[in-house]
Amino acid sequence: MSDGGLAEIRIDRQVWETLFRKLASVISWMLVSSYPGLDEEAHNGLNNIYLAIKRFSSLLDSDEEGYVRYANRPDAIFGIKCLDPAPVLRDILSRFKNVIAFSGTLQPLDFHHEAMGFGLRPLVKLEGESPFTREQRLICHAKGFNTRLKVRPKEVPRLAKTINRFIQIKAGKYLAVFP
Repeated sequence: MSDGGLAEIRIDRQVWETLFRKLASVISWMLVSSYPGLDEEAHNGLNNIYLAIKRFSSLLDSDEEGYVRYANRPDAIFGIKCLDPAPVLRDILSRFKNVIAFSGTLQPLDFHHEAMGFGLRPLVKLEGESPFTREQRLICHAKGFNTRLKVRPKEVPRLAKTINRFIQIKAGKYLAVFP
């Protein structure tokens, strides 16, 4: 076991495939038979669970570059994280003659060109200037918030209060951006 309770995990492929087939069979039966009381939200939820487990299963058994598999024994959690999206995106992008990608936040462009899997593709950059003069904009950074997707819902009330305090200071138009 390494630091932080992380450990190498080994899963018997046959056991995993058997469990996955049984789960897929149960979910399929529930979805197809319109299981009594299964509303649209539950139907979509079951479908999403099935697709997530299917994707997890395919990644678990692959040696796909850029992914790390982990286990945390105290919490009985195991999972797969994508640490480097470039190899996967490179494969997807290779299927197209041209790709147009845009973002309001990915700077520096040259770094993200490589990090996002564009690799040797010719790059035509268009970087726009801000439509606001220095006098028209004020960039504020509120510290002490965790905006990771997993915990964001818990932070929303505090974030909303903080943003509200900012806009009470001066009337105007505001844009709140989260990483």
